[in-house]
Amino acid sequence: MEKCKRKYDDIKDLNDWDKILVNFDMINTVKEPKGNYKTSPRIKSYMDLFVWRKADDLFVDLISDIELFPHTQAARVIIDQLIRAAGSISANIAEGFGRRNRGDFAYRLGISRGETNESHNWYHKCGRLKYLSIEIVTKRKAVLEEIEKMLTSLISKVQQGN
Repeated sequence: MEKCKRKYDDIKDLNDWDKILVNFDMINTVKEPKGNYKTSPRIKSYMDLFVWRKADDLFVDLISDIELFPHTQAARVIIDQLIRAAGSISANIAEGFGRRNRGDFAYRLGISRGETNESHNWYHKCGRLKYLSIEIVTKRKAVLEEIEKMLTSLISKVQQGN
């Protein structure tokens, strides 16, 4: 995801939190089909963050995936761990955003990144145990890797305060 080239240097009356949100605008940039770049509207809620949306979509996909699991004790344990880990990715993004403090937000984003790795690990195990097809596991792991990259970038931006 390329960053928007817009500059906000002329905005002088922003507090620290607003400055961080302006920079979220800059990293919430999507490439449209014709090669144009469009920045999302100003971030007002955690639900406006692309990384939260992606994590939320992953959780919904997970709920569909678990219907394919066998009905065994081991599968139930893995389902429980997957739901907790994948659900915590978006939940920690939301909680950190709500604290409206750069340090707390970066901390919660770090927890989300850890939960992303844990979810990746559990999907890997599901593939090895043949609870899910290789296609599903590969697709989910690719989404998790994308989420991890987005979180790493966002953590860096929040810690820099710009």
